[in-house]
Amino acid sequence: MENQWYSQLRKLHITRSQWRTFFKWALYTAAFVATVVLQSVILSRMPVFGAKVNLVPYFVGCVCIIEGADSGSMFALLISLVWALSGGDMGYVSVLVLTCGGMGLGLLMRKLLRQQLVTCVVCCFVLSLCHESAIFLLRLFLDTATAAQYFRILIPGVLLGIPSCPVFFYLFRAIHRVGGNTWNA
Repeated sequence: MENQWYSQLRKLHITRSQWRTFFKWALYTAAFVATVVLQSVILSRMPVFGAKVNLVPYFVGCVCIIEGADSGSMFALLISLVWALSGGDMGYVSVLVLTCGGMGLGLLMRKLLRQQLVTCVVCCFVLSLCHESAIFLLRLFLDTATAAQYFRILIPGVLLGIPSCPVFFYLFRAIHRVGGNTWNA
């Protein structure tokens, strides 16, 4: 019996490109952890004009633009689930908006647009605006926010995340070059 398990394990062979793919997604995960730590520890303590920046939609948008709709939306789903389970702000809304928005961005970039910094910034801004607006509308429905806060707090918070987009874009383009092809199962 043990001999069968051993022979089955010997047949498992992970190729060099599969190791590169593992390493690429490990780098994306490490970048996400660093982004969440930066956002939670440093940026949440320094609100600008009363607004706090949320870098997670910009992060997810850039990954989906670089990786495409299939891999990017799966990563967006996993990241938003981790964000929701860690107690992120209205995290269950993030699961829906970031996954569907990331898939839409990946498809849009594949079919219509070119992968450039300007299109990445615009698309990530739209994703962040949709994400924050969905959270705001839910808060408005639950009567924990007022309509005046939309333009006073939400819009500046979304605009403050724009400088992170070029950093994410160039970092993720470099990480994307590390990985190989996806698995051929």
